[in-house]
Amino acid sequence: MRSWNGLTANLVTAVTLLVAAGCSDVPASNPFDPRTPAAQQATGRVAGTLTLPVGFAWDEARADGTVELRAAQAPAEAAFTSAVDSEGGFAFEGVVAGTYLVLFRVPTMAADPFALVVPQGEGVAIGEVSLRAVLDAAIQGVARRRGAGPDEHGAIFVQAVGKPFNALTNADGSFRMVVTQGTYTLRASADGYGSAERVIEVVAGEDTRMVEAIELGGAPASLRGAVVLPGGFDERSLEGLVVELFALGAAEPTRTETVSRASGAAVRCRSWAASASRTSTRAPGAS
Repeated sequence: MRSWNGLTANLVTAVTLLVAAGCSDVPASNPFDPRTPAAQQATGRVAGTLTLPVGFAWDEARADGTVELRAAQAPAEAAFTSAVDSEGGFAFEGVVAGTYLVLFRVPTMAADPFALVVPQGEGVAIGEVSLRAVLDAAIQGVARRRGAGPDEHGAIFVQAVGKPFNALTNADGSFRMVVTQGTYTLRASADGYGSAERVIEVVAGEDTRMVEAIELGGAPASLRGAVVLPGGFDERSLEGLVVELFALGAAEPTRTETVSRASGAAVRCRSWAASASRTSTRAPGAS
């Protein structure tokens, strides 16, 4: 009996060893087994959102932005690449487990890369990643007040329309504005003067000089008044009344208006003198 039991035990052991030896040549197929080929492993989704600095928007230039995942063991090439949508969102589908380096490529913006561990078959929510503007360019130019002296052009406000960049002029009208590369509309303005604009294209890593100065004219204003008739004259005496507006010291009128009762006209801000006259008046009772 003992010999039969011993024989049985030896046969079971032998079969077990044979099966184990045969299984050693079968590749792993469990999607959660790290030994399983990458194409069969369970994957996850990695997603996040890029946020811009205050004053910037996701315009056409930044629509070309991308985010990359690079495997830590092979960082020279991107293993996964995602475009950035109109709200800064990005996502990677089918990411296998591993350690990755996350890199950001958005025109005129930057963010520090960081390492990310993706577990087997699990998703990772990166959350918000704050970008910073790459201020590697500048605009140099001049803005002046029309008619002002050589050193009377200070404190003119120059701004990049729709962007968070601005500067104030020096006494001679010169200014320098640090910006990112791109195309800008510059608007200059000052109290008592109208605004003026110029368009300029800025190259990265350079100071771009404006070809022409921005000149500010006087801001439009309105003068209104009334002609008071002497006693005994009626409204018919206003017919043909001429009102002339002279710049101080000027020999010729800047504006001439023929009015009936009262009028107003748009003029530029300066010092003016006004006079009213007509060739004849209508006396009381005159026909």
